[in-house]
Amino acid sequence: MWSRRRGEKDSKTKIDTTRGRGFLIAVGATRGKNLFDGAKLTARYFFDALGMSFEGGCFFPGIESIGAVKEHPEALQQAYDLCRK
Repeated sequence: MWSRRRGEKDSKTKIDTTRGRGFLIAVGATRGKNLFDGAKLTARYFFDALGMSFEGGCFFPGIESIGAVKEHPEALQQAYDLCRK
């Protein structure tokens, strides 16, 4: 069904991304420049399969342990603002 919906040119069978918007919040222990590329791509395809649009998210590198995010109040505020959006 998914591939048939994607392959058709008819506008009635195209994905309606107004069904919802998807966001991703992710943390990582390292600081690589491509750290979240795989997670973003996975989220994009996941939300696309649900008929939703992927709107981005908050990505926080360098948070190494459980509870360490409490030491980054700006990260908590960004995640809160994203959820309010």
